[in-house]
Amino acid sequence: MIVNRPGRPPTRRSVLLAGLLTGGLAAGCEHGAVDSSHQSSPPDPDADDVTWFKSSITQSANDPGRILVDLYERDNLGGRVTTIAADTRTDTMRESLRRTIQSRESRPDVYLGDVIWPAEFGHNGIAAPLDGRLNPAFWNRYDPDLVVASQYDHRTYAAPLFADQGVLYYRPSLVGRPPATWQELAAICRDSAHAPNLNGFLWQAADYEGLTCCWTEFAAGSGAPIATSRLEPAPLNSPPAVEALRFARHLIAEGISPPAVMGFQETHVTQEFRAGRALFMRGWGTAWQALIEPVTSQIVDDVAVAPLPTFTTGGPRYSTVGGWSLFVNPYSRRLRQTVRFIDWMTSVPAQKILARSATIPTIRTVRADAELREQYPPLQAAAASTKAYRPAGLLGYAEVSRAIHTNVQLALRGQLEPAEALRKAQRDCDRVRGAKPS
Repeated sequence: MIVNRPGRPPTRRSVLLAGLLTGGLAAGCEHGAVDSSHQSSPPDPDADDVTWFKSSITQSANDPGRILVDLYERDNLGGRVTTIAADTRTDTMRESLRRTIQSRESRPDVYLGDVIWPAEFGHNGIAAPLDGRLNPAFWNRYDPDLVVASQYDHRTYAAPLFADQGVLYYRPSLVGRPPATWQELAAICRDSAHAPNLNGFLWQAADYEGLTCCWTEFAAGSGAPIATSRLEPAPLNSPPAVEALRFARHLIAEGISPPAVMGFQETHVTQEFRAGRALFMRGWGTAWQALIEPVTSQIVDDVAVAPLPTFTTGGPRYSTVGGWSLFVNPYSRRLRQTVRFIDWMTSVPAQKILARSATIPTIRTVRADAELREQYPPLQAAAASTKAYRPAGLLGYAEVSRAIHTNVQLALRGQLEPAEALRKAQRDCDRVRGAKPS
């Protein structure tokens, strides 16, 4: 679906492009290749345009992406942005991009992509390296760890746009203060006096990347080993991890979380919670805007944020690190305009707009803004959390993550015992990495 500025009807080119990005085209592409024939194409009448393929940033009607586009067009006279709405399901969005770019389509010029994509997209030629296109000083606006997380094989494939972390949303009028431990959360939910007709705890337990994120938090909070490198997964089948998975399974078996969560992704969880049908919700900081939107939310005046619980009183409160970055289509014919767009979107004014939508800024100066952190609760909760990382720099990370979330969900469904599920996940991960099974 093309989202055009008012008064700009969709062209035949834009309609065809929307269809391509929705269904994709299967075509081969040499590793890392760029079709140089595009450079000698006839002049394009829309040469100052940039096409941006993006999903909603905040899951709300007042998505800051529209504000950013309007301000960019104001500041860059003659430069226009056409946005293409991406599927909110990350895996579907990734597949759509893969098919479109491997068909050597020149648009979108730039796209919003998950922070875990640089290795896969850089290796497969789906993203263009940015090192030679952006001034070396550009990268100084970021902390070094964000730049490293955007690299593969010593080349940088993404410019971080906003970060995100898992947090706990809760209903203060019903539960009072937020629980510090998972056991305390479960006890509150078991007490039917709090809300006999409400679900207890909603989280992303569908068989997809979101479950890997939730599992990372459960496992880290249990004291299980966690990844210390983007290139080296932590052991999966430790005794604390088995206990954490057993606890997660009991959440569903005891009705603290409804069985439906095993099909829930981010949008489902947010919709249910803002409809007032649960006490607690694990979500990303970017869900805040949707929860306080008066037109769609039933809990505008009854929602608060805290760091996620842990298993040990006083222990670290772990939060999986996520976020989204700007990637460039290697077949784009508008590299100059696209670089200008990326530079503006990661500038201080643009990053402050994102921060005011409760997203975590990526550039140093805005991340350090104490006033913004004080004004937006998710930023406070994220700052009070201990970061938990996924080994997303591993080339086979998509398969590693699939091994985790597939086997964890089998345990949640009662089809595997927790210990066996994690042993199987470990064997599957070792196979992906070419290591000897443990």
